[in-house]
Amino acid sequence: MDRRRNMLIGIVVGIVIGGALTYATGLANLFLAPHTSSAEYKSSESAIAPELATGEWINSEPLKLADLRGRVVLIDFWTFGCYNCRNTLPYVKSWSDRYHEKGLTVIGVHSPEFDQERKVENLRNEISSLGIPYPVVTDNDYKTWNAYKVEAWPTVFLIDKQGRIRWMHVGEGDYATAERLIQKLLAEEPTLETSDSTSHPRLQCSWNVTRGCSHCIRTGLPGSVAPTLDFIPAHKEQQMNDLLEQAVAAHGGLDRWNKFTEVTATMIGGGGLWPMKGFEPAPIPTEVTVAFHEENASISPFGQPDWRVAFTPDRVAIETTEGAIVEERANPRAAFAGHVMNTPWDLLHRAYFSGYARWTYLNTPFLMTMPGFEITELPPWQEGDEVWRGLRARFPDGIASHSKEQDFYFGDDFLLRRHDYNVEVAGGFPAAQYVYDIVESNGLRFPTKRRAYLRGPGLKPIRDLLLVSIDLSNFRLR
Repeated sequence: MDRRRNMLIGIVVGIVIGGALTYATGLANLFLAPHTSSAEYKSSESAIAPELATGEWINSEPLKLADLRGRVVLIDFWTFGCYNCRNTLPYVKSWSDRYHEKGLTVIGVHSPEFDQERKVENLRNEISSLGIPYPVVTDNDYKTWNAYKVEAWPTVFLIDKQGRIRWMHVGEGDYATAERLIQKLLAEEPTLETSDSTSHPRLQCSWNVTRGCSHCIRTGLPGSVAPTLDFIPAHKEQQMNDLLEQAVAAHGGLDRWNKFTEVTATMIGGGGLWPMKGFEPAPIPTEVTVAFHEENASISPFGQPDWRVAFTPDRVAIETTEGAIVEERANPRAAFAGHVMNTPWDLLHRAYFSGYARWTYLNTPFLMTMPGFEITELPPWQEGDEVWRGLRARFPDGIASHSKEQDFYFGDDFLLRRHDYNVEVAGGFPAAQYVYDIVESNGLRFPTKRRAYLRGPGLKPIRDLLLVSIDLSNFRLR
């Protein structure tokens, strides 16, 4: 077994080294990326958004913010030569597509950096090439840029139905927060409040939460301490994402899932990860039971014919079938400190990994509707001749799983096709898991085959490195 383990390690190391060379070329972009910062404002302390300056409009007749009262407005300051702006565009386009009919208007304000970006013909060509469907207005003289006190590309503002600035973000990222706030602002009822809150400059300027209001610091005005942010608990305010709603329905529906408390399935596992962890795969069927509405799982047999796993996020134990404890571990996640991909595991390490993984798999996609999950839609993924839509789930602290953020991709029938994550308990190596042969049991749908590969550059699976294989059958719900 040692020879096989060493051979697998050698293959993985070679691929990782090759991937590292590709990854290294992106380091310059990492260091050149602008600093990111965000700020959210309560309605009572937010400023009326400045009106857009005159410019040439593309994809629309000229718009005025005053005429858009009653709608939520997202303003994206960008320029077509900015690679950070291009990285943000798929998310902005997706929000426009999915929320326009629900009351969101997206406006791109094109504030050029270089001379070629000032030419409207070039801008029109880029808008067409990038597939931007929403209105874009030119800002060649930076009047709108200056009115909003923008300092970097891209900068995004969210404006509520009363015309007040409620959130701003500089740079890439924070997409989950942006979508969550779009949903919140769309759900708010417009009020009759009309007072102008522009008397304090910090309500309109860009600021960093660690340093306070940059405009106030520069001018010496009060307000250099950052205001209290009204962040939104996902489980209280979040509406179900449209794609998630369709995926949940395709897998049997939330009402049906809520009628059951657990599922048991017969499982046979294998793959190259186990020899690296010091275990020889044995094609012995096991019975896996996971709860639906809280995180716990049991697996039997495990290690010995009369042993079983009892898993929760805070404790993992190996018991006899009579319930006597063979060994147990509290705070099991801490036992993986310093582990890398080829660090050997003991039986409790494997039990913890197997418990949280099986719970995650058998509860997908329904787990994303549970309290504390933050969901945002990803840009579409091209897989061969198919285009899959994706969701990124940020797991709450109380849920044990592969990684804090995980990506789920669905086909045009809204059934799960792929699941991406990083295995944090084994050094964080990236994995791409494909699922196949979905069956129905009591009205709920489950994949019967799962194949997890090492994920290489460009999110591509390395098909020669099958890390984990899982075959499931005989689903029983209670």
